[in-house]
Amino acid sequence: MIKESVVQEVLMKFGIEDAETLFQENLHQIVESKYEEVMTQLRSKPIQQVLPMNLLHSVESNIPAVSEFILNKAINHFESVEGKRQLSKMINDFIATRGKLGSVVQMFMGNYPLVDKVQPEIIKFLKHDGTKDVLINVLYREWNKLKEMEVQDLENKISREAILTSLHTVVERTVNVPKWMNKTVKEAIEPIYPWMMDKLIPSAFSTGSELLLEKLEELLVRLKLEEVVRDQVESFSLQEVEEMVLSVSRRELKLITYLGALLGGLIGLLQGLLVLIL
Repeated sequence: MIKESVVQEVLMKFGIEDAETLFQENLHQIVESKYEEVMTQLRSKPIQQVLPMNLLHSVESNIPAVSEFILNKAINHFESVEGKRQLSKMINDFIATRGKLGSVVQMFMGNYPLVDKVQPEIIKFLKHDGTKDVLINVLYREWNKLKEMEVQDLENKISREAILTSLHTVVERTVNVPKWMNKTVKEAIEPIYPWMMDKLIPSAFSTGSELLLEKLEELLVRLKLEEVVRDQVESFSLQEVEEMVLSVSRRELKLITYLGALLGGLIGLLQGLLVLIL
């Protein structure tokens, strides 16, 4: 049975070679077409008019939490061994680029590592409440700038190609064409089977019926049905036409006969009553 056949094998039987590649290409075309369709309407609008209001409120309400998260990550990094090593390298690179000034600083510090003085100060700075307030204000300011930015400006910053690449990746992971192609027809249509039976097939039947009725007159003209019927009737002998007419109209003629007899009887009865009365 066809339901037990693999989708790719069924498509090959219908002459569709390399269906997986063809399907992937069509999928990419659909994604790019829909992307352009949506972006054409949105490019000139500010981001705050495009995003849902609840999402805008959610981002704004979470800015303090984001600020705290960033600071905690920074503190943990600079308190770690790796963080201290990177800080030491940064300090040494900075001193090396300052020539004599760097040498003087190094001479005053002696053998005492400069990183041991800088690290505690950086951590103290990150833990200060004022630092958190500054970061929150910066994030709010940047968020307000982003909201007022037009969608096309954001698209240009990210690049259309990068956005489409991400969309293609998400769609391919969701659809998983290779896996779908190796499923049986029954397994492939199982998720959409109720929708097909309840909506697709009735809708297709209804649309097809309406289209057929709309095009029926044009279809009859193209088929030249009137000429075909006339030619067939003209090819009949007089006896065949008579038999055909009688076979169709026999019941109607019988009804007319009975109706004539009934009317004749009623008229005769009415005439008899009039004669008696007058």
